[in-house]
Amino acid sequence: MATRNMEMGREGSPLSEIQVPKTTEETVALVEGAYAYLRQFKRVLERHWREAILFVTNEQWVRFDMLSNRFTRNSLEPWIPTPTTNYLSKPYDRVIDILTSPDFAPIARPATQDQADLDAAQAAKRVLSYLRDQLHTPDMQLDLAAWLVTTGNCVMYANWDAMAGVTQRRLREKMVSTPITQPTAYCAGCGEEFPPEASGQMCPACSRETLRPEDRPQLGPDGAPLFDVRMEKRRDADNRPQYRTFKTGEVCEAAVNLFNFYPQPRDDFSRVMYVDEVVPFDLDELVSEFGSSAREVIAEDLEIDQLTGFVSSARSYYYSEAQERKGSMVRVHYFRHVPTDKFSKGKYLVVANGHLLYDGALEACLDGKLPYEHVPYRKIPGEMWGIGPMPAAIPVQKRINAIDSNVVLNRKTMLNPQWTVPQGSGVTFIDGRPGLLIRYNPHNTGGAKPMKEPGVGLPADIYRERDQAQSDLEEIFGTAEVLTGQAPAGVEAGVALNLLQEQAYRRFGPLMKRWQGSLGRHEQRKLLVARKKWKDYRLVRVLGDNQEMEAYHYRGADIGNTVDVVVEVERGILHSESARQQKTIMAADKGWLGDPRQPQVRAKLLEVLGVEGFETEYRLDAKKAIRILNRMKDGTPVPPPLPFDIHPIHFQVLADFTKTSEFEALPPPVQMAIVQRAMGHQQAMQQQAQQAMMAAQAAKGSTEAVSNQVAESGAFGDRPEAQTQAVTAR
Repeated sequence: MATRNMEMGREGSPLSEIQVPKTTEETVALVEGAYAYLRQFKRVLERHWREAILFVTNEQWVRFDMLSNRFTRNSLEPWIPTPTTNYLSKPYDRVIDILTSPDFAPIARPATQDQADLDAAQAAKRVLSYLRDQLHTPDMQLDLAAWLVTTGNCVMYANWDAMAGVTQRRLREKMVSTPITQPTAYCAGCGEEFPPEASGQMCPACSRETLRPEDRPQLGPDGAPLFDVRMEKRRDADNRPQYRTFKTGEVCEAAVNLFNFYPQPRDDFSRVMYVDEVVPFDLDELVSEFGSSAREVIAEDLEIDQLTGFVSSARSYYYSEAQERKGSMVRVHYFRHVPTDKFSKGKYLVVANGHLLYDGALEACLDGKLPYEHVPYRKIPGEMWGIGPMPAAIPVQKRINAIDSNVVLNRKTMLNPQWTVPQGSGVTFIDGRPGLLIRYNPHNTGGAKPMKEPGVGLPADIYRERDQAQSDLEEIFGTAEVLTGQAPAGVEAGVALNLLQEQAYRRFGPLMKRWQGSLGRHEQRKLLVARKKWKDYRLVRVLGDNQEMEAYHYRGADIGNTVDVVVEVERGILHSESARQQKTIMAADKGWLGDPRQPQVRAKLLEVLGVEGFETEYRLDAKKAIRILNRMKDGTPVPPPLPFDIHPIHFQVLADFTKTSEFEALPPPVQMAIVQRAMGHQQAMQQQAQQAMMAAQAAKGSTEAVSNQVAESGAFGDRPEAQTQAVTAR
């Protein structure tokens, strides 16, 4: 007999009306009922999303069929032109570039200035940098930006994937317990035990039996037998050790397909309590993911739009009726619910075509929150789903297409000259070739002759409307001409252009704030998952200072609990690379960045200006100093400083390290060795300064040529200026 839960599951109902399931059937009905209920709130949204994707992909002469709930080719007469000049692609690509061109770097900030929190923040920053490289986060951000511009929404996902990571082997072991015995003289008659040397004597207790030697179980203070418990290797029939293979697991992230995402309807995503994410699976893929429990799942008759989300649905007219359904796939529900009174530990369910594949609490690494982050393009008060520029831009693109269709139609029918041929003239065909000779009979036409009528073009207003429509598209997207690299008419001053560009970017200010905040919360969730799941030490390789690869071993406990994660980007909304470089050059010319003759200043300038393929002398010496420092930390002997080392750079690297907590944790002999090395470079610097003073005294009162000769000889303690190379080719 069907329960109330199962009946509501078939009808679709909110979870507040469903009781806590007690059986497998009720659990499956809960998921299916929630799915039937939630999908009702997205039907209209998905229609607009699909239309937007169609127009972006240059499929614009389409119509929506209410009966089939899909887009098909517009049923126009064959003679009607259907030209398409896609003016949406340019602002579409530009807005995506605005969202992704800044370097959104995750920064871990300590909650307090305690040394433990500072160390945890440093470890968290390195872990986030490692995850960013391993998971290819910038590529995911491109996908998110595409969703955001097209549909006005994007959802990012971060969780733990137990099936990812490195495959490892671990020795199989088994627990073996052996009773602990001791030699005794045992009486079989009364059961008493005596010292082993009493063997062969008559039992002193009963005087009936002779004591015999026997190993008896050793008893503990409570009278229970004692056992020797140990772990032994499991072996196969050939006495070889057995191993089990497993994945270490890894943090995962993804851009969620919005067509497969069904959240609880609320006014803001932060208040959503449950989500059903529906993912189509191939049957073989399902068995590989969930094991033998998925072998009984039967394929569903999925339609194209249910199978692939939107691509095939958007182009459904390419498929015949026989191809519109696939019978080798199944729809898998990933249902998650936050902890509530109904589900004290939350709920995580996986259901595929009526089969319950997993039933458990919400993943503990999420701290009671859903693993999703939602970003609306433009927030509408009282609405969870945002709205993007496409709903306003599509009618304008349709207007341009209609104008182009009339232009082509006019060119074919009215623009070419027409002929008026009197009836009875005998003229039946005029091909329009040059030098055409037309023979006609004026007697039958009363003297009338064939006449050429000039073509009629479209009025100029139609072209002005087309130009205005293109401007309207740029206005809708907010991509003004100053953002396209074109200077507005009458504006030539660089300061004015920068001001206009900055004001144009202000249009995206609210969006950038939501985008940046959501990325920060997403990175915080990734760090939370790593902190919970990294039980063992993991190798973390990051690109450190001076472009040197650094390796660390971290586990979740090293990240700590008092770390705040934010995503920082260059200050201001101005993301122009050329403008940023121009500002850097101007500041360098005015001396605000320091003396460019200093190697460390030159190194930073080349890095900011993006000059690649060269290795500055500062970076070369800094890398050498870091290598020597790492050897000293390991207690390995190091060679003495060389005469041509740039001592200020080596001294700076060592002096900065002595101010870190890592230096304080080293043994005192190692600390002393590092300090002595730094003092050695400092003494070399002092000697160079003395040489410079002596050279200055020697050159005082001499001619300019002599002074230059003394400077170029290196007597001032630095490299000869004439031979100083700002960069050294790699």
